[in-house]
Amino acid sequence: MANDGIYINNNPGQVIMNQGRNNSVVQNVNYIGKHDEYGELKQKLAELIQALETTTEIDQDTKQEFLSILYGPKSLVEKGNCTPRVLNRLNNTLVELGGIVAGSAALGQVVSATMDVVGGFLK
Repeated sequence: MANDGIYINNNPGQVIMNQGRNNSVVQNVNYIGKHDEYGELKQKLAELIQALETTTEIDQDTKQEFLSILYGPKSLVEKGNCTPRVLNRLNNTLVELGGIVAGSAALGQVVSATMDVVGGFLK
């Protein structure tokens, strides 16, 4: 029973807990963190898209332009395909949108919250 206890496997992100000869649990900790963050990013993008669809504070052409840009990253995030390139483009779009909606308190807060989540991925 020399292997009893908790240790990190050679595979990055795996924690293995041994409790005797035949009882071991392998937990992939990298997947858990990313899954939770993708869930938060999905939620924030959905809130942002909904806020954009219902706002009357920006003109219709600008609204449609940003909605069409945001639907692409939203689809990729829902599939779990969040590459650094996608996140950088999304961040640039949010910065641009943030400048346009700076005068709108409600829409500005949604943009800011989404930017915070994206910024967490880019660190």
